[in-house]
Amino acid sequence: MAEDQGVNGDIWNKEAVSLLKEFGWISIGDNNIDIKGIDKKKHGIDTLIKYEGNLFNRLPQGFFLEAKRYETKNFKAVNFRDWVNTLDNKIRLLRGSIEMEEQFPDFSNSDARNGIIMIWFADVANYNEDKLKKALKSISPKNPSGLTRPSRIFVLDNYHILRLCSLKNSIENIESKKEGFKNFKFYYPSVGNNSNPIFRSNSLSIEYMFSKFILGEAIYGANKEVKIVFFFGNPIIQNFKLLKDCLLNLNFIDSDKDLILFLYKRDDNQFRKIRPDVENLFSSTSFSIRQMDILADLPSWIKN
Repeated sequence: MAEDQGVNGDIWNKEAVSLLKEFGWISIGDNNIDIKGIDKKKHGIDTLIKYEGNLFNRLPQGFFLEAKRYETKNFKAVNFRDWVNTLDNKIRLLRGSIEMEEQFPDFSNSDARNGIIMIWFADVANYNEDKLKKALKSISPKNPSGLTRPSRIFVLDNYHILRLCSLKNSIENIESKKEGFKNFKFYYPSVGNNSNPIFRSNSLSIEYMFSKFILGEAIYGANKEVKIVFFFGNPIIQNFKLLKDCLLNLNFIDSDKDLILFLYKRDDNQFRKIRPDVENLFSSTSFSIRQMDILADLPSWIKN
């Protein structure tokens, strides 16, 4: 079969929204809604969703979410191009419509030029990340309306979705009674031309979802602040050196505060050889290494 519609499609839409809510995102209105655009025609949207603030400003970020459930063998680049073009068209026609502003003022007051396609390849054993990458490369950036602020469309597939599930599991483990940590927040540094100060948030930005590392902070015991890094890069010594340099540039390493490094990608046998070198790199502070879950399928909690 091609795309799962009906019951399976609706289930995946709910699961996708549920996953984003775990990271501070807020759904607006019902799922599967029709909204009249500036062209006076109705356009269907799976879900409207937003989060408060992002890495570069405090303006809420609104997203038109499209959830797709497919089998790998039936997926073709032309499907993907159609999805992107259709979603881009919907964003341009809906983000300034009167009906949108009247029915969903909370969404209209956000930066609503964003789209997100969450595609889950249900035949997980056949999932091929390279196949989607090739489809991504087939997309040519377009701005047919000459908009000064064109649409931004992001794509999350099995790899990114399971990465988020693993991140959620790690945070949940940190805040378990056994661990004793509390008040975990994502850490957003002040970088580049960003004039905003450092801030901490319960929301995970879309940019962080694609980053090689995610920063966080938590409180342990009697208000002891702990620095946390979730690292998704290849676990080779060169990358850990780059990571350390980056953390130093961001003033994230503090000799008075514990630093916990969570690893996602790893070859246990190979990493065992370089682990002493990695620990030595971060010897200026109390440093520990932990492992994130490597999931083969959606966890049970996302289906409840």
